[in-house]
Order: sequence, then C-alpha cells, then structure tokens
Amino acid sequence: MCKVLWDRLQGCGENDKCYFHEADVPQIAVLGSGGGLRAMVALMGTLSELGAQKLLDSIQYLCGVSGSTWCMSSLYNDEKWSLQVEQKEAEMVEKLTSKEITFQDIIDRINEATRDSNFSLTDIWAALYVYPVVRDKETKSVSDQTDKEMLNPYPIYAAIDRWRLENKDKHDKGIWFEITRHESGYPGCGAFIETSKFGSIFKEGEILEERDEMDLLYLKGLCGSALGSWKESKKFITSLIKGWIKSIPGFNRMLRGRATNESVSTVDPNMECMLLLLDLHEAFNDGMDCKPIVNALMALQEGNEEAQKQLQQVLENWDQQSEAEQVKTLSDLCQEMCLNYIDQPSLEEALTLNSISNVISLKVMTIIFCLLFEWTWGTKFNFLHKHPNPGEYVLSCSAVLLKATKDKTIAM
Repeated sequence: MCKVLWDRLQGCGENDKCYFHEADVPQIAVLGSGGGLRAMVALMGTLSELGAQKLLDSIQYLCGVSGSTWCMSSLYNDEKWSLQVEQKEAEMVEKLTSKEITFQDIIDRINEATRDSNFSLTDIWAALYVYPVVRDKETKSVSDQTDKEMLNPYPIYAAIDRWRLENKDKHDKGIWFEITRHESGYPGCGAFIETSKFGSIFKEGEILEERDEMDLLYLKGLCGSALGSWKESKKFITSLIKGWIKSIPGFNRMLRGRATNESVSTVDPNMECMLLLLDLHEAFNDGMDCKPIVNALMALQEGNEEAQKQLQQVLENWDQQSEAEQVKTLSDLCQEMCLNYIDQPSLEEALTLNSISNVISLKVMTIIFCLLFEWTWGTKFNFLHKHPNPGEYVLSCSAVLLKATKDKTIAM
C-alpha cells in the first residue's frame, strides 16, 4: 500500500491535488514496548515528537504493553490529548518529579482491594510498586475513556497470558490478551467480552456475579507485571512487601529492639510472631533451612499446647514433603498462626501509627502472607473459567456478547 501511495505522490506536482482510493490508504499503528518507567517515558517522548511533526492524526491504533500502558492510560483520560500532546508531556514530567504520594494512600488502596474475593498479588504490585512509580491512583476504568470525536488513535492495552506461554506452544493463539474500551479478550482466538464486564466472576460461560470493572491502576498492575525471571521477581516482590510492612513504626521499633537484644519482656509477642512469619517466607524463598525459624515460633508459643503441637508436626513432616506440599504447609501455618495465636487488638494497638488513622488489619496481613507463600496472581474467575468447550476458542464477539434476557448472564 505504501508503495502505491508513494508512486502516486511522485506523479503529483507541487500544486496538484492528489486523490487516493480508501483501500490504498494504509492503517498505521504505533506499538509501545515494555520496560516499566523507561517505556512509559519513551512512549510519551515518541508521541510528543510525532505530534510536533504533525503525524499523530495519521495513526489509527496505539498499542502498548507493560510500561507503555502506564503512559497510555494517563493520556486517554483526556479526549483531546493528541491535540495538546506537548502539554501532556509537561504534565507527566511534573507528576513524575513533583507529585507526592502518601503511605496512607497505599494503605487505603490495599484495604479496599482486600474486600474483593479476587484480591491477589496483582493488587499488591499495583499499590506498592506501580502507584509509587506513576504517582497516579486513577480510579477510572478503561471503558470510561471515551473519544466521541475520534480525535485520538484507538488504544489497545496488551498483556501476555503467562500460563499459556509457559505451558503451551509459543505459537498458541491464546498467549496474547488485549483490552480496549469496548471489549477484552484473546484476539487470536476471537474470544471477547465487553470490557465493562471484565472483573466479574464467570463459570462455565456465564456470569456468576457482576463486579465493577477493574480500574486503571489495577490495569497498570496487570499489564505491567510481566517480569523477567520469576525467581528474581519473587525475591524483589517479597522484599518490597517486607520493606513496606517493616516501615510501619510499630515494626520499626520491634526491629530496633531485636538489633539491640532487648529483653523479651519489652517485645510484643504478636509483632514478634509476625516478623518470624516474614523471616520464614524469606528463608523458604531463598532455599534456606526453615526449621530454626519454626523452632523460634515454638519458643514464642511456649505454654500454648495447640500451637506447640502444630509446629512440632511441621518439623516432623518437613523433610518428607515435596516443595508444593511445603508451600501448602507454610501457607496453612501462617493462616493458623495469624487467626488463632495472635491477639488482633493488641497487635493493632502496637501498630497504631501516630499520623495514620487507618492501619493494616491483621486479616489483611494474613491474606498477604498467604498470597506470598502460594504466589497467587490475578484470578481464575475469568470469562473462560471452566468453560464447557475449552478447546473451542473460536467464539465470535457477537456470540460472546449475547445477553440472556431472563437471568441477564452472558451467553458463551
């Protein structure tokens, strides 16, 4: 097509009008790479230069992965961003260099997210890493990003289905997942749902429970979580969560007490138990011996026969268990310790922050610890969850979007 246009232009004089058939006009897309903040800034700079060269209005699609979606999701909150791209670039620079974030914002975000049964490490990643980087909570959703005058390139947010990438042929049509303001799904398979339904709970092709669409911060966490080495990623994310929890003043005082070998009487046993559970996860993740930490938990629970019995069973069975069984053992132990052997009111009183009214509850910490052990990301309740015909991926968009009139479920 480009050659057809070029040949035609070559035959036009400087003052001649050139007419082209619609079929000869190429569809141009700009593809943004991944790379976190670097990719976000690079795409913004590229779009700014395209605007300066008067080329933005020739682009039909703007597609991004990972960090590029961080740039896109901010831009498309403004229906006329492509007409003022230099201003948008300046606003992004100002936001990234000057806008302050607060610990309270992160706590509020996590507390809110845990109310959803779909809560996972994706929420933690979005709150603890993506938000401090992009400095924007963005509570709007993708389907809110309208473009009535069609002034901007059509945005496509892309991500990789990691499980299909790792477990299937690399040419599997189900590897790529795309999200637009109209529909979300697998383009290679033709399987889509309305984006406004993305976040609802599905089973066997029907909606079990309608949920609010994910917001843009979660989208950034979802599209921007394709990290390289999963072993290194575990270390990084674990250290991120531990650093955040240990930065809470109550834990800070506890750590200082540990470092100076304060007497046990000055140590809050509930906080010590939480710290030992953090140590336990770190040791397991680093391939270190976990038994000394379990022994420390036993010493802390002296006089509690139930806790002693459970911890002794962990020690006795540990060497005979597979890695998957050990993960399950530690997750169950963590949950049991948090729910039954830690006094929640005492712990929350110890963790009360002078400047923060809403602290992380023991329940939330328990959920986070269990997610760390089990390494739980995203949700299994997607729109193909337990689909009756999992091999038949060629679902036309119209078939996916058919609404049953009686029970208002999506027919798939």
